Amino acid sequence: NLFRLIRANKKFNWVIKLHRKDTIDNFKKALDVRDFSDYNIIDSNHLLCDKNIYDWFNDCNLLITGNSSTSLEAMLFSIPVITADFNNEYKQVDFIDLNTTYHAKNYKEFSAFFQDIVINKKLDFEIKKNAKEYSKTFYHIPETRPEEIIVKNLLKELEKN
Repeated sequence: NLFRLIRANKKFNWVIKLHRKDTIDNFKKALDVRDFSDYNIIDSNHLLCDKNIYDWFNDCNLLITGNSSTSLEAMLFSIPVITADFNNEYKQVDFIDLNTTYHAKNYKEFSAFFQDIVINKKLDFEIKKNAKEYSKTFYHIPETRPEEIIVKNLLKELEKN
């Protein structure tokens, strides 16, 4: 798990920013860990927690997540993403299926991806290319103004009635 990887790589400045619905107490219960003082964990109630995820990206070399939409935003900033799926539960997640992330199904893969990305600074060209292409299509800016699209769709609906 992530905490095992952190313990094995203490020389890095790890910051764990919890999803706004998560709390440290949830992790204590789930992992049977009482003391998280060795870990830099920030939850939504933390005084230093900046609500703007883009500010976090300034100092981010790698995003580790399950299948959060934050992955899409990280890709836009060319930040590599490891999707940890140790229970093999992420089915039909388009950005994972399109090979835009380093998709780890076990700790061995997870650790190897971390080693390649952070320590060896070796990125998989195909994943990097797929992530860039996907983020371009996901954040596509239409040539038509939004107001025009709305009016056009409303007129179509009115014609049906």
